[in-house]
Amino acid sequence: MLEPKAVSLDFIEQLVAHNGSISPVSDLDILTTIINSHKIPTEIGKNIIKEFKSNKAPNLHHILHKMGHLSAKQLVLVDCARLGVPYISLKDFTPDTSVLHILNQETAIRYNLLPLAVSGGKLVVAFTDPTDQIAFNAAQFGVSYPIIMVVAEKSQLYRAIEKHYTSTEIDDLVKAVASDIDIKSNTSHINKEQLERLANQQPMVQLVNNIIFTGIKDRASDINIRPTKDETIIFYRIDGQMIEYNRLNAELLNPMVARIKIVTHMDVVEHRIPQDGHAHLNYLDRKIDLRISIMPTVLGESVVIRILDSKISQFNIDELGMLDQQLNTVESINKRNNGIFLLTGPTGSGKSTTLYSLLNQRKASPRHIITVEDPVEYQIEGIEQININTKIGYTFQRALRNILRHDPDDILIGEMRDFETAEIAISASLTGHFVMSTLHTNDAPSSVTRLIEMGVEPYLVSSSLLGVLAQRLIRRLCEKCKIKTKGDPKLMAEFGIDEDLEIYKAGHCSHCHQTGFKGRLMICEILEITPTIRDMITQNIAAQQIREAAQSESMLPMIAHAAELVKQGITTLNEALIAKIEV
Repeated sequence: MLEPKAVSLDFIEQLVAHNGSISPVSDLDILTTIINSHKIPTEIGKNIIKEFKSNKAPNLHHILHKMGHLSAKQLVLVDCARLGVPYISLKDFTPDTSVLHILNQETAIRYNLLPLAVSGGKLVVAFTDPTDQIAFNAAQFGVSYPIIMVVAEKSQLYRAIEKHYTSTEIDDLVKAVASDIDIKSNTSHINKEQLERLANQQPMVQLVNNIIFTGIKDRASDINIRPTKDETIIFYRIDGQMIEYNRLNAELLNPMVARIKIVTHMDVVEHRIPQDGHAHLNYLDRKIDLRISIMPTVLGESVVIRILDSKISQFNIDELGMLDQQLNTVESINKRNNGIFLLTGPTGSGKSTTLYSLLNQRKASPRHIITVEDPVEYQIEGIEQININTKIGYTFQRALRNILRHDPDDILIGEMRDFETAEIAISASLTGHFVMSTLHTNDAPSSVTRLIEMGVEPYLVSSSLLGVLAQRLIRRLCEKCKIKTKGDPKLMAEFGIDEDLEIYKAGHCSHCHQTGFKGRLMICEILEITPTIRDMITQNIAAQQIREAAQSESMLPMIAHAAELVKQGITTLNEALIAKIEV
């Protein structure tokens, strides 16, 4: 009764004929079925039913949660059965793409819904929650068809929305925009009212949304809209690489930029000076923060949209790509109650993601965690986060002094930039606080030298520092097109890999935008401050000697981590060269 059944086009026609209704099932029958299907002992089952009948349980969901036998998906199936709403498996049903235009892309992505077919003058729409009246009203608004609801599993519906909506041909949208714009005219000279009218026309709204939604779907970190003499070029930065998405007519630039300015509350008619803004949107239950930079050039305004995805802040440290030995070391350090743990690496090496992963692990226990960042990139529930504002004199140093009077257990400092910040952090760590921060050095042992160069006494470094994690990001091979190969013997020897071992190189396919890579993962080395290393720091021993001592005590160098990923066929030999840091 509670298992989903594949919905065919024939079924949809029957559903429409009955106005979307199927026979609902009573709460008591549902409860009885669940008790029997989960083989709950007879006496316990009788007590559950007795409690339910006595009206002591507020509702069916409450008692099912209390029983703890159903997953989130099964609870949705319960609602479908109670309300008489059919459950659809989108694995077995292909939507009629000709009806997608009835509900626009923004509505589908914001409210998690997908039109499937029109039959008998009615529109069948898939939702994720049969009780979501807001989504149902949004679908019905402005649509002339009566709507028949079916319910799909979230993951299936999200994949279908991305497949069918964000793949909308951009050429069709451009043609629609062109009907509103005299493409031969120079849009740089039109007045504010005309520019705003063009920017707010539905085709332009859909065009800009399509560019942003496609970037989110393809995991882009940045979207670049660049002017040239004859064209407007759209680029996505994916896995650190710039990929050209499309070339549009140059006359589309100003209305597109105007649309972006309107959304981010910038001055539409200001074209002479740089402007910054931000916007928030919901994308299939994910909160996305867009940070926009607009820069005037001699050929027009250039736009960069930074995409900050809230799911990045939800990573666990075991998802970052560390080897078991490294993961054990990091987890051991992250369980400490006081001391400093530093992350180091160049800009764009994934330090923020690692920091947030560490915070997610620490916040699992009841702790007062405060961060001070410039700026706060991702908001994490259960953590107090502070934005630095140097314009009003609210610096790292001032924020840290205030934080220490605010009863924290753990403190995250976005970046240890100077002696004063380092001094306060060390003082905090020595008075019972766990402090995390980032530092710009090439490798883990060099962080010790950097702190001493800032002016921190070696004995303070040795007594407060718990460990240093140095990291880089390398690209992961696309599993659909990677190709077996033999590596260059000289390079294989440098990485300590047997030259007869078969490794992989990048291929190219549509799945990875013809790059041969899909996704990135960290390579790292972790310097744990053992008694031996602590003594060396106190004596101000050189970083290279600290490295040698740490490796003799089992520190795995970054190059060894990269070599292991090559052996496992996860990345290429050339990609692993990023691990050959200068020390």
